[in-house]
Amino acid sequence: MKLLKVSKNARSARLSVLSSLHHNMGYLYDETGNLREAIIEYFKSWKIAEEINDKNLVAFNYMTLGGTYLKMNSLDSAIIYEQKALDYFNQSLNTK
Repeated sequence: MKLLKVSKNARSARLSVLSSLHHNMGYLYDETGNLREAIIEYFKSWKIAEEINDKNLVAFNYMTLGGTYLKMNSLDSAIIYEQKALDYFNQSLNTK
């Protein structure tokens, strides 16, 4: 039983790193003006963060997605993702 828990923790840690790597790639694309590729990487990061139930990383991805959509003048999408980020951050504060 203990081995299974260690295995799950190790998998979760690896996925957390992978999610962060995708987010960092998105940031690099974002900063170099390749906004569509940035969004693809942010969504990859978000999907992994959801899988491992990392609410802070999910919220951070929503926030950066919102900012990238804002740069693209996709205001509806920007508002949606910024609101989702705010909701997740507020949820995180309320559970502490």
